[in-house]
Amino acid sequence: MTAPRLTFLPDLLELHFEELQFLWARRRAALRSPTQTVRTLTALEERVEAHLQGMLVAGAKMLPLVEPALTEGPRDAAFAAAFALLRLGDPALAERVVRAIPAASPAARRGLAEALCHASAPAVHAPLAALASSSDLASAAVALEVFAFRGAVRAEAAGAALDALLAHDDAAVKAAGWRAAAYLCAPVDARHYSAALGDESLRLAALEAGAWARVPGVVAFGRQCAEKPAPDTLDAVRLLAVLGGPDDARRVAALAKMPELGPARFACVGSLGTPALVGALLDEMASEDPETAAAAGAAFTKLTGEDVTSQRTAEVGGTEDEPGDTVALPDPERARAIWQQLGAAGLARADRIAGGVDVGRPIGADQAARLDLESRWELFLRARYHNAWQGSPAQLEVFPQRA
Repeated sequence: MTAPRLTFLPDLLELHFEELQFLWARRRAALRSPTQTVRTLTALEERVEAHLQGMLVAGAKMLPLVEPALTEGPRDAAFAAAFALLRLGDPALAERVVRAIPAASPAARRGLAEALCHASAPAVHAPLAALASSSDLASAAVALEVFAFRGAVRAEAAGAALDALLAHDDAAVKAAGWRAAAYLCAPVDARHYSAALGDESLRLAALEAGAWARVPGVVAFGRQCAEKPAPDTLDAVRLLAVLGGPDDARRVAALAKMPELGPARFACVGSLGTPALVGALLDEMASEDPETAAAAGAAFTKLTGEDVTSQRTAEVGGTEDEPGDTVALPDPERARAIWQQLGAAGLARADRIAGGVDVGRPIGADQAARLDLESRWELFLRARYHNAWQGSPAQLEVFPQRA
């Protein structure tokens, strides 16, 4: 009796599995990238979908290859395994993904949460709901994050569960709680913000969750940090640059003249979007310090949408034993010529710019498509904070995005 013919090539299935992991990691990084746009993200997502479809050809026969990754794999492997199983549409396989959560490593659990957020699988609702009320808070955190992402739970109903996560001793559980809080766009008890502000690993997540919930204390804390700026609190000042008003713009602008804060201060300038600071960026692009010059050039590109990197490169951060990173240096003269044209065309008179667009006023879809994804995220967060947009960060993350 002849053996049944294979309906797929095992080596090809493994290749699709590996590529899906690689591409999803790239997609995750792209969502807040200052160099990617919705259009480039869409092209990347098409590749993600193509390799996913390559896995789906195998159907349930993929299980021996992917199932170990559900609990033991790194984050991206767990994601790829779970995402493929969920997209098969088989309720039994979908429940298998949920059952893997309690036994999963912390890294694998992150991947499972991502897959459950992005794959629509009605069969997982009941087992996830059971996990949400479990005494195993690491598993309950996954369930709440997924429900919050998918809009399947209201902030009022999630309050007690969210409070328990944010009060937990495990940093990974707290981090999942802050992600859920951001997706819910709901404020939490003030004591949780206070605790997170003292924890450098959680501070930014808590501040961003507070910003999505329109908590005034986010701006107030940013102002405190701007009064006594330090390299380790520039993340809070940068958020102030995104959310604050004219007086806050002056606070952030002052940081550009403080070299003791390091090159990272120019990221605050880029997020602020004030055209009046372009001159300072042009001057700093000629700095003898390559990190400073490169950071100023990156901020200029964020503001104008114009790539002004030159053919010159420099090595930064190296030691006697380890080589550093290579950075492309900007061309200050070319940048000056570009700004002269853009400024004369009216961009210099705008209140706030990003990607060569006046984002201080309502913009159309074509203009929004020109923005880098970091600037797009900042635009929607600012609109949400000032009650001009009612969406959530999940809308900026959900797979797929549309150009």
